[in-house]
Amino acid sequence: MSYVVCLRSDMMGSGDPDLGTGLMESFVESLNFQEELPTHVLLYNTGVRLAMKQSPVCRSLSELEEKGSRIILSGTCVDHFGIQYDIGVGRISNMLLITGILVSADLVVSP
Repeated sequence: MSYVVCLRSDMMGSGDPDLGTGLMESFVESLNFQEELPTHVLLYNTGVRLAMKQSPVCRSLSELEEKGSRIILSGTCVDHFGIQYDIGVGRISNMLLITGILVSADLVVSP
């Protein structure tokens, strides 16, 4: 069964920001060790910050991309945060593509 990972925030859970950031870093790194990798990793809202060059998970996302997962970022969100020139991994796209990926996925995982 194929699956898509949806990262809608730059931290996992709510509450303590330091803890949430560390949990998200651990989650993304752990994806690389799964038997089956996600077909896509979708990033929107503050989740697009995870694809920035200085992000602690940029390297893990790059490894996923090298292994065949497609990393897709919401262009609206990238523009909103003004980070177009700071993106280190993935492809900037639109909500039409993101919606299509979500509705055709067998399973969507959102930490």
